[in-house]
Amino acid sequence: MARSFSGDKDQLVPLIKGALLHQGAAFLDVISPCVTFNNHTGSTKSYDYVREHNEAVNFLDVMIKREPITAEYAPGELRDVVQHDGSVLRLRKLHQDYDPATASLR
Repeated sequence: MARSFSGDKDQLVPLIKGALLHQGAAFLDVISPCVTFNNHTGSTKSYDYVREHNEAVNFLDVMIKREPITAEYAPGELRDVVQHDGSVLRLRKLHQDYDPATASLR
């Protein structure tokens, strides 16, 4: 369930994509002021008024389901883990005999 404004494409498009990808029921309430009837100076229901007073409270995007990324490696080992977008996380597991008091790595 979500609500958006027809004049805010950056917010509305990800909501529509998310609703289409959702496996189940999805409800979108899209506020779309009448651009003819209420389109006069002073109207708080006009398209221009809503557009001028529309404030984004967050950034929305669609997160497509992907396989989990896991990494298993031995203490002291360094492992590069490729992410879904191609970026790489470099993980290093501490040695079993790591001493935080001396902060030394072997």
